[in-house]
Amino acid sequence: MKDIIIKNTLLKKEIIIWIVSLVIAMAINIYAILKYNASWTELLTQIPVMILISVLIYFVTLIARGITKTVGKILTLFKK
Repeated sequence: MKDIIIKNTLLKKEIIIWIVSLVIAMAINIYAILKYNASWTELLTQIPVMILISVLIYFVTLIARGITKTVGKILTLFKK
């Protein structure tokens, strides 16, 4: 079997993207708490939901990045 090697820079980039998506999920939760006048304990009790939402946001950005990279490669092929 071959080993999979992930470069340190790529790993750091992906971790930063996931942390940003976690912050976005937390901001959505804070907005909902403010809008519906909920208790601030919701911020702690909804941590598993925020993690799931951040993973969903991460995968959506992963798909979008894949599409843009593929389209970019196709466009460079047509330019040649």
